[in-house]
Amino acid sequence: LRERFGGPFLLNSGFGRVTELPEARHIVEDDLADAVVVGRELIANPDLVRRWEEGLELNTPDQPTFYLGGERGYTDYAFVG
Repeated sequence: LRERFGGPFLLNSGFGRVTELPEARHIVEDDLADAVVVGRELIANPDLVRRWEEGLELNTPDQPTFYLGGERGYTDYAFVG
C-alpha cells in the first residue's frame, strides 16, 4: 500500500488500543511508515512530544467526553508544569 500511494504514509496501529512510544518508534525506525497517528494520546497530552522525550507521566484520556463537542475532553487537559 505504501509503495502504491507514493506520498507520506501515516500509520495507526489499531483502533482498540492506544499506540505507545515503543511501538511508535518501531513503526518509524523500521520504515513501516513516515509517521504514526496517536490521536487519543495527543488529545489527552497536548505536550505529548515533550512527555515522550523526557519520559514524563501521561494524562489519561477521558474517552466518555470524546465526540461531545465543547471544551471538555479536548482543551482541558493539563500541560506539564
